[in-house]
Amino acid sequence: MCSSCAAAEPLPSGLGSPLNSTQTSVQNPSQEDPENWSDRAREVLVNALSLTGIRYKYGGNSPETGFDCSGFVRYVFKQATSLTLPHSALAISQLGKTVPKDELQPGDLV
Repeated sequence: MCSSCAAAEPLPSGLGSPLNSTQTSVQNPSQEDPENWSDRAREVLVNALSLTGIRYKYGGNSPETGFDCSGFVRYVFKQATSLTLPHSALAISQLGKTVPKDELQPGDLV
């Protein structure tokens, strides 16, 4: 997600590659109903895609002002799941667990 935030215009769907194999989540999805988690992941993705075209702004955290990378991720997850993530890419990355690239799921942060 963040790779599209850094440019003035987002990358077309399907471009870019994962930066690493880290999944970031505040809750452990395996402790929830898998169908519910898949609905949440879908909602995260739909919410993120609905913000296509919002400009990058350092420190930004809303559609009205623009987003930086962590502000975008924080906003999307809050809207879709009610989870409040930190406004720091480093802090977000430390919340997750390592997941092999071939096991990534929709909604995983990479």
